[in-house]
Amino acid sequence: MPGGLPFIGNFFEVYPDHLGNQQRLFEQYGPVFKTTNMGRTINEAHPLYPIKNQEAGVFLGDTDTPEWRAAHKFLPPALGPKAVRHYAPMMQETIEDAFNVFDALDEKEEAWNVYQYMLKLGSQAVGKLVLGIDFKHFSSIDAPPHTLVAESLELNKKVTAWGDLYAKLPFGDPQRLRNARGRIFDTVNESVQNAARGGVGSIQHDYAIRATDNKGEKLPKTSLMQALPARTAKVDLILPGGYKLPQDSIVIGALHHLHSNPEVWSNPARFDPDHWDTEEVKNRHKAADMPFATGPRMCIGFNFALQEVKVFLPKLVYRYKFTRENDGHIEYDPMFQLIRPNNLYVRAKRRVKWPPRSDKSVLWLHCDVNVSTIMFGCLLPLSGFVL
Repeated sequence: MPGGLPFIGNFFEVYPDHLGNQQRLFEQYGPVFKTTNMGRTINEAHPLYPIKNQEAGVFLGDTDTPEWRAAHKFLPPALGPKAVRHYAPMMQETIEDAFNVFDALDEKEEAWNVYQYMLKLGSQAVGKLVLGIDFKHFSSIDAPPHTLVAESLELNKKVTAWGDLYAKLPFGDPQRLRNARGRIFDTVNESVQNAARGGVGSIQHDYAIRATDNKGEKLPKTSLMQALPARTAKVDLILPGGYKLPQDSIVIGALHHLHSNPEVWSNPARFDPDHWDTEEVKNRHKAADMPFATGPRMCIGFNFALQEVKVFLPKLVYRYKFTRENDGHIEYDPMFQLIRPNNLYVRAKRRVKWPPRSDKSVLWLHCDVNVSTIMFGCLLPLSGFVL
């Protein structure tokens, strides 16, 4: 696409409504396009590119780095299907602690912001698992998210979206972000030191600190101190469809738009749970829906996120009847790290009886406009990203 304005590039063609504008750009330029944002040439299909970090080794680094290989040698056993089953009691304790807050809101007949409380719920479980820390997110109705979670998610996208020069400013939001990262390093380092002292392992860091491979090597601490899936062209090449990629070009799949592609999904904007039960969907390409990505760059925490849903969602739906508070258009925050709905509010009323038995076995248990599914959608990316 055209290069845009000097220095600013295509920034105002993408932001603030990056979801809507990216969809427009896909429709205008096809399935692959490039934008320039504040002097940084990137594929804007993914909002996480600015936080790429090789030392992280899990989510933010390149596949061909020693850090990535080390992390994917040690961490998968702690996050595999068999391992996450052992985390179910901790997850159950987390959701039952949250009942006190949801019950209090019900007594006050107050609606609550789905994203804010799902953020606190998902990160509370991750904090207990990874760091052994109780963030006390449900000590009261107005308990704020722990700064380790809240500030990073709030500031990271906000700072990096304005380019490299802005991110280097010694004041304002860039300085706040650096301070927040410093506090995160200190918190994780304390957890690492506690785990290294020995005793019975109870959290993921215990395993990651003590585990060794068959050569006696351990996971580097730098990989624990910091935690974008992409594909990098190693040579000049031409993709199917005639797209020429110079060496070192980075192509990132836009999952939101892939899941909204009318060439793959019929009427993709319509909410229809039965949509998944059609022969058309069953025979679709396996990569047509990949909320956790796929292949070697697949989200390493997807088993943990799915286990959370299996524990959290049934207990919430069993205890409460959820109804959406308003029918207006749901707006999202374009400067937040994840796609955050700003004005999605629900009422959670304690159940006094169950609805009549349905002739068809369905997941959506008498939740008006299937609010449980919306909560499900808020919880999954949070758990995977925070982890």
